[in-house]
This record gives sequence, structure tokens and C-alpha cells, in this order.
Amino acid sequence: MKRLKYKSKSEDIEYMDDCMLLQEQLRHAGYQVDLKDIDYAWQDHSDSLCAGWLCLLSKGEENVRDILSYLEEIEDNDNDEDYEDEDDEE
Repeated sequence: MKRLKYKSKSEDIEYMDDCMLLQEQLRHAGYQVDLKDIDYAWQDHSDSLCAGWLCLLSKGEENVRDILSYLEEIEDNDNDEDYEDEDDEE
């Protein structure tokens, strides 16, 4: 599975449900992406269309296609402690 990360950085996740859905859609497409990176990338995608936060499309493939240009592949390693999955939340 390819791991991706956002190309820049920011702060808190405001739309957690959307980010978790995007994370699942990306996982289904074969990508492992941290929730924070998903949040940053979708914010940039929304900003590129002069929107505050775009609603997700019903087809996950379209969401994945839209967000991929804001993500870059990172080296895979056995230490996944930086990876924040929705299952890790307390």
C-alpha cells in the first residue's frame, strides 16, 4: 500500500467525519493517509475552487481523484506511529 502525505501543514481537524470518510475512500484505493494530511489537502482543494469546505461527492473515486494532487508519496517504514487512523482515537 502506498503511503501519502500532504505537501504543506496547518492545525486542527474541523470536519472529522468527512476526513474519516476520505481516509476510508483513500484506503480502498490503496493509499494510507494521515487524517491531518487529508484535512490539509481537502482544505486546499476547496480553496482552489473558492470554497470554504467542499462537500464530499457521492462517488469515492471522484473524491480520491480530486485530493491526490495535494498529496505526495512518502517512504514506507515499519514504524507507523506518525500515522493517525480513526481507530487510534481515544
